[in-house]
Amino acid sequence: MALVDRMEKQVAGFDNPIVMINHGDVPEDAELLRSQVESRLGIHNFIVNPVGPVIGSHGGPGILTLHFLGSPR
Repeated sequence: MALVDRMEKQVAGFDNPIVMINHGDVPEDAELLRSQVESRLGIHNFIVNPVGPVIGSHGGPGILTLHFLGSPR
């Protein structure tokens, strides 16, 4: 998954005690993303939430976001 590939490149040297995943009415995709991050990077603390109506209206149904500490910005 491209999101996890990018995260893997950017997290080197950063402590990510909590990773946040947001989704637009696709909880099964959010769970797949969570499990891939957990298995590839060993992170076990997640906050998984649906996006609100404002972000949802801009991103549309099916949006997935991944938030973590990393570099470059």
